[in-house]
Amino acid sequence: MTTSDINASLNRCFMRFENRAERIEAEQIVNTFVSVGPLLDVLGAHANQIMYGRRGTGKTHALKYFEAERTRTGDIAIYVDCQNIGSNQSIYDDPTLPISERATRLLIDVCSAMHWAFLDAFSDPKRGWELAAAGPLLNSLTDAISEVRIVGSTEYTVDLKAKTSSTSGLSLGGKVSANPEAKIGLEQKDAKTESTKTHEKVSGIEASALDFNFLTQTLRKLAEFVRPKRIWLLIDEWSTVPSDIQPYLADLLRRSFFSIPNVTLKVAAIEHRSNFKIDSIGEQYVGFELGADISPAINLDDYLVFDNNESRATEFFRTLIANHARGIAKEIGVDFSTLSSAGMIASCFTQENVFVEFVRATEGVPRDAMHILANAAQRAAANAISMPVLRAAALKFFQTDKYSAIISNPENRELLEWIRDEVIGSRKTRAFLLPVGTKDDIIDRLFDRRALHILSRSMSAAHVPGERYMVYKLDYGCYVDLINTEKFPEGFLVADNPSLDLIADVPDDDARSYRRAILDLVVFYGTRSLKAPAPDGFLTTL
Repeated sequence: MTTSDINASLNRCFMRFENRAERIEAEQIVNTFVSVGPLLDVLGAHANQIMYGRRGTGKTHALKYFEAERTRTGDIAIYVDCQNIGSNQSIYDDPTLPISERATRLLIDVCSAMHWAFLDAFSDPKRGWELAAAGPLLNSLTDAISEVRIVGSTEYTVDLKAKTSSTSGLSLGGKVSANPEAKIGLEQKDAKTESTKTHEKVSGIEASALDFNFLTQTLRKLAEFVRPKRIWLLIDEWSTVPSDIQPYLADLLRRSFFSIPNVTLKVAAIEHRSNFKIDSIGEQYVGFELGADISPAINLDDYLVFDNNESRATEFFRTLIANHARGIAKEIGVDFSTLSSAGMIASCFTQENVFVEFVRATEGVPRDAMHILANAAQRAAANAISMPVLRAAALKFFQTDKYSAIISNPENRELLEWIRDEVIGSRKTRAFLLPVGTKDDIIDRLFDRRALHILSRSMSAAHVPGERYMVYKLDYGCYVDLINTEKFPEGFLVADNPSLDLIADVPDDDARSYRRAILDLVVFYGTRSLKAPAPDGFLTTL
């Protein structure tokens, strides 16, 4: 193929990238997966664990890949998407139900998913289990999660019906013969019938009933049946469960599974959208106790941000793009077998620094990388992706996908524009500090929408003993339109230091610069009522 043909074919592949792992076939998930740091080693531990990460960071892809790998080794891996559970609309459509009932129904759905997974495994002749032997155990599991009781009052009414009938008559007869006879008869019949009908009226609601002793014993028997193999319960999208239900669902999972030796639970969640525990009197609690019951094992948000580790981020995305492109190439009949991952990147970008800029623009989020690359491929057509094309694609993605979602809530838009004015406009920097422990719903929402990214969760300086700060940076899309202009923020945290090295940006002996990097949200909230309406967008178009 000519260079133009290769570029055109690669761009066709990029435009077909699928950015959600749940829509990818199992084989493609395995072929395209790229591990992040020690992720697979962490997930492979037998301990119950939580994997944190925002939307798009690869949690689902990781769990799906891990499910396939555990199944390949002969274990039973059960993937449960919390977006798809909630029997009888118990989560959203019936808030009048008690929280405990709604949580119980969710646990029943989890156990139902386990039942089907067990059935698939036990009925697969390649797995070597006897379905006839496992059948009674599966029936017991069905019984354990199928019990229903009525909570409320019951009334009984009895209807008694009686019926009496009477008949009477006179009969006269005779016979003429050698011995004549005469007969006279009197007949009377009485008939009486009775019927009783009982009506039952139940006033109350149908409630799911779980006998935890029976359920746990059934699960223990199933786990013993598959021993020495292990059961892996992989729960994804935990943060889609309403916050008030999460601790109760966690408590039910802990009581049901944590005492069984060869059952391991892995939970994928968004850190600040997760509510695992409610404390009660006497150091008692409902839910998971982090550290004791289940450990926060890894946070995908910390691994791939370019400014945290440039070489790790570039290598990850180099492999990710190549793996996905090869998978799509097979579908469209293109052969890239002669191209290495490095060769593929060299072909699709005009220069290495363009690829490095692409990695910076992704901000460590694989889903964002897919979107940006698809936009760039459309613009490049049969050409390699150049720097202007890349920056235009990144800006378009931010405007159409991120910013349009952000401005649906006026508070989000107002704070983002204030931060942009304060950090980029006034300080000529791209990052800022907030004290550790700062709770702000709007900051959390901007972080969710990937307009803000965390570089460090705990940073300190010698001249401020005991004070620790989180380092946030603005998304690439917030300042890409300022590149090559005098307004471009050269510094990272301190305006007069153009270095991207985080430690060098805030010298420990420069207290004034350090304090200047701290963003004071009190100022924002104190001036909100005086702030004029924002214009129709603060971004220009390349």
